[in-house]
Formats: sequence, C-alpha cells, structure tokens
Amino acid sequence: MNSKLSSSVSVRTLGRYLAALVVCLLVLGTLLDLRSETRMWPYAYQGDTMFYHLMAKSMMEGGWFLDVPRLGAPGALNLRDVPTSDNNLHALVLWFLARGTSQYPSVLNNFFLLSFPLVFLSALLVMRHFSVGWAASVSASLLYTFAPFHFTRGEHHLFLSAYWPVPLAVLVMVWVSREGLWAEQARFSAWRSWKLRVSALICLVLASTGFYYAFFACFFLLVAGIVAAARQRSWQRLWPALALVITITAGLAINLWPSLARFGDSGMAVTVQRQASDADRFALRLAQVLLPVSGHRLSALEGLKTEYNRRPLINENDHASIGIAGALGFLGLLWWFFFRK
Repeated sequence: MNSKLSSSVSVRTLGRYLAALVVCLLVLGTLLDLRSETRMWPYAYQGDTMFYHLMAKSMMEGGWFLDVPRLGAPGALNLRDVPTSDNNLHALVLWFLARGTSQYPSVLNNFFLLSFPLVFLSALLVMRHFSVGWAASVSASLLYTFAPFHFTRGEHHLFLSAYWPVPLAVLVMVWVSREGLWAEQARFSAWRSWKLRVSALICLVLASTGFYYAFFACFFLLVAGIVAAARQRSWQRLWPALALVITITAGLAINLWPSLARFGDSGMAVTVQRQASDADRFALRLAQVLLPVSGHRLSALEGLKTEYNRRPLINENDHASIGIAGALGFLGLLWWFFFRK
C-alpha cells in the first residue's frame, strides 16, 4: 500500500513539473519565434556575440573552440591566450548542439532557447525543495526565467544569460547557513551527508560555467559559513563553506589549465588590460537594479531611465534591471530583514 501511494505521489509530482514546464515553453513561444527557419538566422550579429559565433562555427566543423584553423593566418587561432575555458560545461552543450545541424547560427539560438527551460526548472526545483507552494514556485520561477537580464544579455553574453546554476548555488548557501553540512561527532565521515555530496557537485558545475557566478558564489558561501558559525557558536560550522570554496577554486583551475599551461610555456599575452578604476566604471549600482529597463514600452518609465543614463559611467551595467516584480521583491526582502528579522 505504501509503495503504491509513494508511486502515485511521484507520478503526480512529475505531472506537475511537466505541466509547469509546458507553461514556461508557452510563454517562451509567445515571446520568441521558435520556428526552425527562424533559428537558422543569428539573433544577434555584433559585439561579443561574434566570439560565440566563432565558437559555434569551430565546433560545427568538428573541432573544439580552443583551436580555430580558419582564423589566425598564416597559422591558426589559439584561444588558450584568452582564458575562456572556465565555461567548459557550456561549451560542451554547444558541441552537442552542433552535432545536429549544418547551420552554425542554430547552435547559438538553440543554446539560448534551451537556457529558458533550464533556468525555470532549476529555480522551480530549489523552491519546491524548500516547500514553497506550487503556485508561488511556478510564478516566481517564471518571473526569474523571463527577467529583463535574460534578454538584455541574450546572445551578446550567451553564457551569462544561461544562469541556471545560480538557484543551485543559492540552495547550497542556504544549506550551509542553516545546517552547516558537517557531522559534528564524526568529522571525517561528513561525506555520508548526501547534501554535502550534492553541494560539491554543484560547486563543480559552478566552476565549469564561468568564473563570474563562481566568484560571487564563493563570497556568499563564506558569508553563509560565518552565519552558521555565529548561530551555533562553533567555528566548525565554517569548514564546509571553506571546503566548498576550495572545490570551486580547484575546479576553475582545472578548467583554465590549458591557458595556465600556455602562460607557463610562452608567457602571458595581454589581450585585455584592466585598470583599478574599472571597478567603479563597470560597477553594479543599486539604482540600475531598481529602475526600469532601457527602452521601456511605457513612455514615462522610458524617460525616467533615459534621464538616469545621461550620468557618466553608464555601460553594460545598464543591464542590471530586475523588473518591477523583482524590484518590489527586493525591497520587500530588505524591509523583512531590517524590521521583521
């Protein structure tokens, strides 16, 4: 009887996930043209998008993106001079997508479209893990998936727009801050905890999907570890956070090893020089998070954002808007933190 009941619950849960995914795909189909003939043409063809075109073209022709024989005459382009292999997992997805088409723009477009259901399912799984109601979970996941950031980054920053690992990173941070993930009595048997093993796997995923999200994950993991240590009055609670940060760092080093090895053999080729002032020039500003997106369809909001953008140091940080729902949620969380504890 119990096995039948458990099987019935599992089927019902799977049905709910599938129904939610269908809703996500319907919204996606409403916003973007999913026809195959449309996906044969680039969604974007300027700026940083051209780098991803290079990757897709190289992979479609059977190679890997680190060596591009069609560029770099009289030899071949060697992208080990530019540390980009921190996105090896995303590049592997591109490689698989390239196996099924002869049109390289389709590779990029399919990757971009695939990021929407991946982000949606990642957010939904995390919220359901914490027992958030189905209606609230689906609604919040849809808002998160179709946030302005997803479209403003788009194929211009293809891998940043595939932010499905972020909810998984948040899951690990909450585990660390609430539970510590460390066996108090049996320190060396801590790996018996399935949550610690899953956390390590998620950290390796973060290390293989870009060092931007990995860096911020390391920072907030340390914050979560400090919270857990302060709450339990035990520094042992900090060790799992440190171990996970080391896991991410080691994973990044392994992914970037082709470039690190080349730098050791041939020296570093300086392709992009960053100055200390860039930390302010490209900084995230709270106003840009809360203000509407540039080019908003409501003229009053568009004018408000246009007026703000007349200030200096406005560049790609303009893409930080999280939309009205995200802004209200952010302000609500701040109110809860400061006044409701």
